[in-house]
Amino acid sequence: MVNTTNESNLAKGVEIPHSEIRNPQSNTPQSNVPVSVLIVDDNPAKLIALEAALMGMDIGIVTATSGTEALHNLLEQEFAAVLLDVNMPVMDGFETAEMIRLRPKSEHLPILFITAERITDDARLQGYELGAVDYILSPILPQILRSKVAVFADLYRLREQIARQNLEMKKQLNELRRYNAILESREMRIIEVKHEVNELLVQAGQPVRYPSAEPGA
Repeated sequence: MVNTTNESNLAKGVEIPHSEIRNPQSNTPQSNVPVSVLIVDDNPAKLIALEAALMGMDIGIVTATSGTEALHNLLEQEFAAVLLDVNMPVMDGFETAEMIRLRPKSEHLPILFITAERITDDARLQGYELGAVDYILSPILPQILRSKVAVFADLYRLREQIARQNLEMKKQLNELRRYNAILESREMRIIEVKHEVNELLVQAGQPVRYPSAEPGA
């Protein structure tokens, strides 16, 4: 629960009514797939507020105070989504999103832009062209933010589970092929041994007897 002494600071970035702090995934089966979300904002108070809004969800939270730091974080691990402030010094949210899209590993990473100002249609279109999946106006209602993040967290879990299942199926298929190769090799050896035995029997003047296909014959 958010401390009341921090409410004045938190309100700068996110409105956090105590009744809203609950987990929208409570009815969703938990997965053993770890999920993390990256929050990028140059304002420490807003970082704390956004992190507090996501508190209690079954996700890891990593924060960055600049676009450069965010790109470093993306090199170190994978994320289900990025909450990216539009207005940042040096490298703003649009420039950061463009850099994210240039990297094959993160080119499809969902980006949710956070902005405290109404943006123009052209700027909004620019964001969507850079891969933004949504714009969220600040101050933010925690339940709305949590619901949006929960969707991308579930999608990430699903993709990871499918990838793991495909990897396991590939391993089993390779193992099956290996066993089949062993069986074929043994069958070929059995045939070779039969031919060798038959040749020895012929050389010894013994009749070659083949097992009867009928029981008791």
